[in-house]
Parts: sequence; structure tokens; C-alpha cells
Amino acid sequence: SVDGGLQEISQNMLRDVRQNTKNSEITKQLDCNKISKEEKTYEILS
Repeated sequence: SVDGGLQEISQNMLRDVRQNTKNSEITKQLDCNKISKEEKTYEILS
């Protein structure tokens, strides 16, 4: 049925959104780690 197909599509979209959210959280975490490393390096140099 068309409805079943739509449901499947929206579930896939939801999964993609969740995956993207997870990925951006990880990216944010990595950025924070990178920034703190750069700050430490800066402190050592100064």
C-alpha cells in the first residue's frame, strides 16, 4: 500500500536524522577536544 511505503520512508528519514544528530554530536566533541588541545599548546608556548 502507498501508506506502508510512506511509513517506511519516514522511518528511514527519522533514522537518517538520528544518525546525523549523532554524527554532529561526535563532531562537536572532536572540535572541543581539538580546541582544548590547541589551548594547552598555546599555554605551553606562552
